[in-house]
Amino acid sequence: MTKIIVKSGAIDHKKFIVNKQVENLIEELANKYGLTQEKLVEIALNNNYLESNTRDEDVSKLQNELLNAQKKMFSVEMKWSSLHTRNLLITKELKELSVTLIGFVNQNRTLRKMLGMEEKYGEMRKLAEHYLFMNYRKEQHK
Repeated sequence: MTKIIVKSGAIDHKKFIVNKQVENLIEELANKYGLTQEKLVEIALNNNYLESNTRDEDVSKLQNELLNAQKKMFSVEMKWSSLHTRNLLITKELKELSVTLIGFVNQNRTLRKMLGMEEKYGEMRKLAEHYLFMNYRKEQHK
């Protein structure tokens, strides 16, 4: 006969006396699940355990499904990563082209003023500014 002491609250403890057969069973289960004997008895008494009807085959099937889902996720992530990188490069090129275009439009405007001609290409400047400040506007709306 062995005494097992289990905490039932912050201060209170419960004492149980069990025979050798039950003690061996508790010890075997505690070793199997990596718990202390007291914790195992506490879980059993408080019904904090899940009765599992799953078999090893079900667990291995779920593990295989999880691995397949992870492989698909990595595949999609690789595709997304290349698209994201391409998008960043295109955005950078658009900004560089916008800066160049704004420079040409300003130069054209200066020359037109010197020659006394009317100003044109206002719409082109607005479009170039749109692409130049595109990411800045997105960050402000987040």
